[in-house]
Order: sequence, then structure tokens, then C-alpha cells
Amino acid sequence: MPGDADIDHEFISPQNDKFVLHDSKGFEPGEVDNLKIVRDFIDRRRNMSAPEHQLHAVWLCFEIPRAGGRFLETGTEEFLTLKSSGTLGNIPAIVVLTKYDALIARMKRTLDVNSLDGLSNDAIKNLAKNKSEVELKDICIGPLNKFAGLDIPYAEISSMCRYFDRFMRASKVLCCSPQRL
Repeated sequence: MPGDADIDHEFISPQNDKFVLHDSKGFEPGEVDNLKIVRDFIDRRRNMSAPEHQLHAVWLCFEIPRAGGRFLETGTEEFLTLKSSGTLGNIPAIVVLTKYDALIARMKRTLDVNSLDGLSNDAIKNLAKNKSEVELKDICIGPLNKFAGLDIPYAEISSMCRYFDRFMRASKVLCCSPQRL
């Protein structure tokens, strides 16, 4: 269920007052107005003369779907298509894939128990991580590339401390060339 977000409301970081965030309602199933609201906001902000009022990046956050769940809703597909076609201008879009730890845990549960005999915990973790990478490409990156093209940067993150390095890579995305972080 979407929250009550107003895209024109500014959230200013207490650590860095130059970092200003605008939150939209996203593109929930059956919602048709939000894409227009976001598109109008981007158009307004990219045409502002003062750099501090311009939009510098769009962060799209998605939960990595559970088995059988849909990754991209129709509104998101339309947004990514508009972005890749240049309709939204040259504002960078960055995709953040959340709950990576849940994907790894799910992949670990699906490992063949018989093939794990004699393996160390680290080896089992690596198997689960490798299986997670394959699953991520299949259920997230493939559909993302279909609508956004190959040049959209993305990072998978988790709130778990052991995956904090992925979060740090995502936070440094604007310093990187378009690729997987």
C-alpha cells in the first residue's frame, strides 16, 4: 500500500543540507496519476535556472520480488521507457534493489542438501550468493534492461550489516560510470 507522499515536499538531510530528497508515491498497480505527477515534476525541475532547485538524479527503489512476484509494474515500465527514450531528459536514474539478504536466504534454502555434504559454511554461503546472482539477473536485471536499456546503474542492498558494502556502492553511484555498481 503506498504511503502519503507529496513529491513537492523537500526532505533535507541533517548531515548535508545540499542533499534534498523528494519522495513520490511510486507506481502502484492500478494507479494512473502518479506517472504524470512524476513526469511533470521532472519537467519542472529540469527547467529551473538555479542549480540548487534542479533535479540531479532519480532513485528508483524496488524490493527484490519473492518467488513468482512481479518486479516491475506497468507505471514503472512506462517510466523506464520514457527515461530510455530521452523523453525525461538527461537526469540520471539509479535503481536500488532492496532486501538482497532475503534473496540470499531464500536461495540458501533451495540448495540441494545432498550436494552440501563436506562443504564449509563459507562454501555454502558462496553457493547461495552465486545462485542469488543468477536469480537477480533473471527476475530483476533482465526486465530492467528490457525497459531501461543496458546503461542504467543499479545496486542491490540490504539492511543487514554484512551487506553494507553494497549500500555504500549505491550511495557513490553518481561518481561512477553507468554500470552495475
